[in-house]
Amino acid sequence: MRSSPPFDQPFPGLRPYDIEDAGRFFGRHTHVAEMIALLERQRFLAVVGASGSGKSSLVRAGLLPAISNGYLAVDSNPDDEVWRIVITRPGDDPYGALAESLVKNALGDALAEDAHAERTEDTLRLLRSSQFGLAYALRDLGIVATDYVVLLVDQFEELFRFRREDLQRRHTGIADEISRSELRNDANAFVNLLLKSTEQTEPRVFVILTMRSDFLGDCDAFIGLPEAISRSQYLTPRLTRAQLEEAIRAPLRLFETHIEDALVTRILNDIGTESDQLPLMQHALMRAWEHAHDRKSTELRINDYEDVGGVHGALNQHANEILSRLGDETTRKRL
Repeated sequence: MRSSPPFDQPFPGLRPYDIEDAGRFFGRHTHVAEMIALLERQRFLAVVGASGSGKSSLVRAGLLPAISNGYLAVDSNPDDEVWRIVITRPGDDPYGALAESLVKNALGDALAEDAHAERTEDTLRLLRSSQFGLAYALRDLGIVATDYVVLLVDQFEELFRFRREDLQRRHTGIADEISRSELRNDANAFVNLLLKSTEQTEPRVFVILTMRSDFLGDCDAFIGLPEAISRSQYLTPRLTRAQLEEAIRAPLRLFETHIEDALVTRILNDIGTESDQLPLMQHALMRAWEHAHDRKSTELRINDYEDVGGVHGALNQHANEILSRLGDETTRKRL
């Protein structure tokens, strides 16, 4: 008997794929293999691409599960490998976000709220202590020297906020030298922490960044970062027509759903070669599958696709439906 997939439907919609979506993430196996090859030569990787190109999905649902499953060859005895995946986003506090992620990864939800806060504060202090702060923090959290740590810094461009704020302040005539200097120093120290971590031997740390390509020029603000990115940049490729077809058909097969050949051709023609159309394609497919599911059908047809608005209309139609329901609820409450 065929087991049911661990998802409630084939496509995640507009949101990026995440680690738990690995089983329904298709079309990128070649790209995952290329990134694995880069990481085997060095322990730093910058995955770059335009907004909507699928870089976060590629790393989270493609690369990270592949590493967890032992595809990154680093040891002569892979059965003894222990991989720890840590995911963080710089946000407004890169050190604080990293400390929180490390404590959660190492200790889970076992600590009481007060103890968790105290441990996070201790980890933050160690991270800030020196350029080797990540190694100190990992050891303090009980992560042994033989473990391998993969640190994903997603949406790395958030770290460049001090530069964009500089420009805004100059434009508006507002000056705040102390705040600007603190932001710059914090960002510099954080970047240095990441780069130095990939040079240490115990525990071995692999650093992966995802970054929008329009921020590449901002990297020259940090010593060593342009050189590291030049050695290890992976520009997120466009999916070929065959890869896009796999990304459409394979998730549907998990749910034993057939899709009309004419509809596949229609979707491929609608999205064309623009990489930023991928989230819209996923959303349209999610809505079309729900439409077919509602009519108890195991076949996805052109009518299902058109009824939800297609790639270019599904999002607006969905938003209008939500607004309409909200309006109906408001009317009922008034009555």
